[in-house]
Amino acid sequence: MPHQSDSPAKRRPNFFWWTLINLLALAFAVLSWTGCYFLFNFPERPWNYSVLERLGRLPEITFFKGEELPKATTLPPQQLYGLIYQRNSEVPPGQHPKLLDPTTLQTLNVQLKRNYLTNFKKPMNLNYVRGTWRILSLRQLTKDDFVQHGFAVLAQALAVPAEQENSTNPELLPFPVELEIILPTAPGVEIPPDTEITTDNLFELDRVRHGLIIIHIARSGTADEPVSRITTIPLLDKPFPLSKEANIQLTVPDKVNPKGTFPLMNLEE
Repeated sequence: MPHQSDSPAKRRPNFFWWTLINLLALAFAVLSWTGCYFLFNFPERPWNYSVLERLGRLPEITFFKGEELPKATTLPPQQLYGLIYQRNSEVPPGQHPKLLDPTTLQTLNVQLKRNYLTNFKKPMNLNYVRGTWRILSLRQLTKDDFVQHGFAVLAQALAVPAEQENSTNPELLPFPVELEIILPTAPGVEIPPDTEITTDNLFELDRVRHGLIIIHIARSGTADEPVSRITTIPLLDKPFPLSKEANIQLTVPDKVNPKGTFPLMNLEE
């Protein structure tokens, strides 16, 4: 009986390989596009920022002319205090709104940091700061801070109590809002002498002269007596006024430290 050889294995048709190649190419394209999207649109993430730095593609931070400032509301201390509370929630009579939960507050702060690092291309929750403030502390920034060169100022809000609003001689009293001001400068720049940025001095802030945008919100104190800690940075393309006579020349940070923690200062400092 003649020997029968095994039948040859069936070959896959060419269209199978072409389909497989096209699917792999499509998957690679989708992954590449997704990776680039998250890399360039979320620079506040330390890993993304470090990759962009190695690629030489860090987002450029700039100052703005007065009329070019990003559109936003300017808030006094009373409204700044409300930023740590939930909005649009039903509040029983005689009670305060609930405080923002840590997850919501963290999400908000990510958005605020992204606003700054993307130069406000798609801004969210923008607010400027105004009001009367008492200087509590001043220190130089370090490599561990969000901005590495310049100064950090800590101040306490002063406001007229509600019961004195119609008084002929209203008195400014401490209000539970603390303000941090980041003043980015070139290395070696010093605060001029005889300015208002010294401990216990009063300092008036407004949008036109200072252009301080909020980049972080925190809270301290107790559940019954919370304190709002607001961190800001100037956006105006001009020297920052420290008093009627003295200014400090600011410099746009060429890069930041996204791992820098907020708030910047403790009262013990």
